[in-house]
Order: sequence, then structure tokens, then C-alpha cells
Amino acid sequence: MSFTRESTSEPLATTPATRIAVACFYLAAIVAFTGVLGVLLGSVPDIGERLGVDAEAYWNNRLQAALLLGVFGLAFGVLVNLIGAYLAGSRNPARQAAGRIVLLIAVLPHLASIVSLLAYTPEDWTHTITHVIAVALIAVGLVILRRRSAVN
Repeated sequence: MSFTRESTSEPLATTPATRIAVACFYLAAIVAFTGVLGVLLGSVPDIGERLGVDAEAYWNNRLQAALLLGVFGLAFGVLVNLIGAYLAGSRNPARQAAGRIVLLIAVLPHLASIVSLLAYTPEDWTHTITHVIAVALIAVGLVILRRRSAVN
């Protein structure tokens, strides 16, 4: 029985295609994070101002809490995206596969945001731009990885 510890600092895959794909994944996380900051710094403070002083405090607080929960969900999606990007860039095929699955899961909050924004407030379609870009970057990265694995 051996108790030796394997190296935990595994280098990233070094093929150009993998580096481009992983860059797409990290860029998607950055774009998504800018969307989170936009909601956090723009919409959250704006709700109270829009409702005004006459609004019932309870409903004002409920709307603020719901919006903050949504922001935290999107921030968690960014974290999932970062984990998927890290795993997808691994040299270990099992970690790469896990990274691709994690990245597919990271797309779900973006798709939910796109659909809900367009369904409930289509005039705010510009708020979907960061989500659309993030989904597109993840999709491009996954296609690159898929084509690379099909070639190998």
C-alpha cells in the first residue's frame, strides 16, 4: 500500500486549439461577471428609487431581495464557468470531460436570463447582450474542443 501523493499542480493542456478554447471559457466568465456587476450596481439600487417613498416597504424589500438572489445566482454561474474552464484546460482526459459538462451547466443561468428578460421585458433586450456573448464564447470553446478531440 502506497501513501504517496500525486502532484496537484497539473499543467494545462498546451495545444493551441485547447488554449484558444480555454481562453474563450475564461473570457465568457469575465463577460458574465460584467453583467453581474451591471445588475448589482445598476438595477439593485434603481429598484428603490423607481418605487419611490410611497411604496410599501415590505414589497420594496421583497423586490430587492429577489433581485439580489438573482444576482447571486448569476455570480454562482460565473464561478461554475471558471471551474469548468479550469477543468477543460487540464491534460487529464477525465477532467477535460468533466469541464465540458460543467461548462454546459454554466450555460443554463445565461439561457434562463435571456428567455426571462425577453419574455417579461422585451424592451430591455440590451440586458441580454452579456448573456448571449457568454453563451456564444462557451459554445465556440466547446466546438473547438470537440473538433480537436475528433481529430485526435
